[in-house]
Amino acid sequence: MAPSPDAGPPTDFRRDALNEAVDAQPHGRSSAGEAEEFPAGFALDRAWDVDTLDELADLRQAVARRVTEVLPDDVDRGSGDAPSAMDHMLLVATELASNAIRHGRPPVLLRLHLPTTGGPVREVVVETVDHDTRRLPQFVEGGHRDGGRGMLLAARLALEVSWRTTATTKHVWARLRTDQLRQAEG
Repeated sequence: MAPSPDAGPPTDFRRDALNEAVDAQPHGRSSAGEAEEFPAGFALDRAWDVDTLDELADLRQAVARRVTEVLPDDVDRGSGDAPSAMDHMLLVATELASNAIRHGRPPVLLRLHLPTTGGPVREVVVETVDHDTRRLPQFVEGGHRDGGRGMLLAARLALEVSWRTTATTKHVWARLRTDQLRQAEG
């Protein structure tokens, strides 16, 4: 996937607004210390190879195009300064892919899974696959505003974030709502 000269996010929003939205969200359910099984009721829809950080903008656009094709008409696709559910979904996909490239071993795939039930797509699962089974995901509190918080950010924006390994691959996934951010618990 070669980067295009005009690649950029499909919507325009202020990074400060996104940081504030992320900081305001409580932690998602995650398995920081224990792997979980992949969510039931989802099937692989698309997969993209991603080998370098330079490919992330094109990957983001490709995921946005595909998700937009399957979303119901009533889903906010984003506009203006406030991040939409689509922005959050794309951010999580990009963060997971970035982590797999930086901390995993190639080849790296980003996979999009859609519900098997039919009807409106209200949730999706984004998953990365890499080939480093020894370096497991970490949910790091702190870090700085420009890095070191990828899994924590994903956990705050997703319904669930987890990982699993096979004999040769590591799979990190996030289940996300397409129509709204999850509601704050409690």
